[in-house]
Amino acid sequence: MSAADGGAAGFPRGAEQAAELHLGDRLAAFVDGELGHDSRERVLAHLATCPQCRREADEQRRVKNVLAAAVGPGPSEGLLARLQGLPAGDVSPLDGPARPGG
Repeated sequence: MSAADGGAAGFPRGAEQAAELHLGDRLAAFVDGELGHDSRERVLAHLATCPQCRREADEQRRVKNVLAAAVGPGPSEGLLARLQGLPAGDVSPLDGPARPGG
């Protein structure tokens, strides 16, 4: 749907059409704080009238918060073994220049 179909930025003007149109990828961009001011305002207006999108936004926020609080995996046993096998002390650079002309 385009602005020519009756609404700015793809939002229809008729209430019957509004029930069929939801935010799609714009919702994730909104939750992630990636929208510009005008787009953000349009999304907020839609969320004020659409319980389905409001629930989806709440769910995306919950998932984002859970992922942000999650602890990532630690280093693998193989990596730890390789690191422990490295010589202690100063690490000297490889033989030769690090880059051409250097």
